[in-house]
Amino acid sequence: MRPTWLAGLFALNCGVADSKSGDRTETAGGTELDSGTPESMDADGDGVALPEDCDDSNASVFPGAEEVCNGRDDNCNAQTDEGVLTAFYADNDGDGWGNEALMTEACEPPEGSVAVAGDCDDTDPTVHPEAVDVCNELDDDCDGETDEDGGETVYADGDGDGYGDSDTVETGCPGSGWVTLDGDCDDTDGLVSPGQPVDYCDGVDTDCDGEVDEDSKAGWSLLSVDTNAGFVYDIDPATASTSEIVGLPGGVSINSMDVSENGISVVHVNSISTIALFDACTGTWTSIGAHGGGQIGGIGFGPAGRLFGIGRNDYLYEFDLSDGQATIVGPLGIDIGTSGLAWDCSTQTMYGADGTNNLVFEVDLTTGAATNVQSTTVPFESVGLEYDRRSGLLLASTRASFYSIDPTSGASTFIGNLGGSNIDDLAWHPTCP
Repeated sequence: MRPTWLAGLFALNCGVADSKSGDRTETAGGTELDSGTPESMDADGDGVALPEDCDDSNASVFPGAEEVCNGRDDNCNAQTDEGVLTAFYADNDGDGWGNEALMTEACEPPEGSVAVAGDCDDTDPTVHPEAVDVCNELDDDCDGETDEDGGETVYADGDGDGYGDSDTVETGCPGSGWVTLDGDCDDTDGLVSPGQPVDYCDGVDTDCDGEVDEDSKAGWSLLSVDTNAGFVYDIDPATASTSEIVGLPGGVSINSMDVSENGISVVHVNSISTIALFDACTGTWTSIGAHGGGQIGGIGFGPAGRLFGIGRNDYLYEFDLSDGQATIVGPLGIDIGTSGLAWDCSTQTMYGADGTNNLVFEVDLTTGAATNVQSTTVPFESVGLEYDRRSGLLLASTRASFYSIDPTSGASTFIGNLGGSNIDDLAWHPTCP
């Protein structure tokens, strides 16, 4: 039999041993084993302890967390930003569309990059998928087609002058044989179009404005040389009012003058049978050369700046402006004395006047023949002749009198008395300063 004190000690020891060996925790529902993990092993309180938690200082980082684009491994799978990076594309022209061949993945767009690709020309800000494809031979909208949406109105340009035929029109882009400007009144002649700066004196509506040769010598003055008085005169064609421009040098006998469409002024110096350049504003002249054609009465520029003349030997001559030499074109077929010539560029007609018989007529510049001969009531002594394109009439002077003549009928109208003593020819001339 154990002693009473030993039995008590044994009971005490047994109780201590049971308590240590069980490591149990009392709960309201009973007893469960303790986890054995100290709270200090989950420092960020996200419910996952080291070593499973790859960053136990950040509660948003643990296995199973959502990976976000922030430059770290949020879900502890040893990868960073997997599946959440954004593709960005270099946008060198700043049009908001990037070059697909220059792509980088990042959380934020690098400088000069955008999130939208598809720019087929990253050097031109007007070219991108949202651009309008206009007529410029470029694929503006990057769809692989060129100018497919070009909807301009274009006109056939048969003569290549940049202006098209208004009656031949399509919708599309200008290209070979097609232009955006219309209004060409002769699409077979490259020198006829609304773009011509002046309406040349050729019987054609050169600038397509509905008028023919309206710029022919526009604004020029009607001048005459009076050798007897020794002056160049300006004549008002409406009233015959005469004013002096400049005196002539002594010893010069000029009986005819004319000026070409491009402003070349020439005279016939009858005392020495010479064709000469003449400055009517200063009264000075420079010899081109003796013509060798006998007695020339009237001279006149015709088509393409060619200079013609007629005289007492009843021939039509053409003068070489390089040396003044006269060449016979052919006989007039009528007998003339003092004479004059005038050119109507609108109808390409050369008119002549005969002071001996008071006649006006047309001259065939190919054969020299005088045609459509008309009698007038102008009492010619000396003969001055010019054509007035605006009225369609011939203007005629005879010493100190001034008339208009209808070239188709010869009907004449006295306009007024001239100054001077012997107004010997008439010519439109650029106005003197």
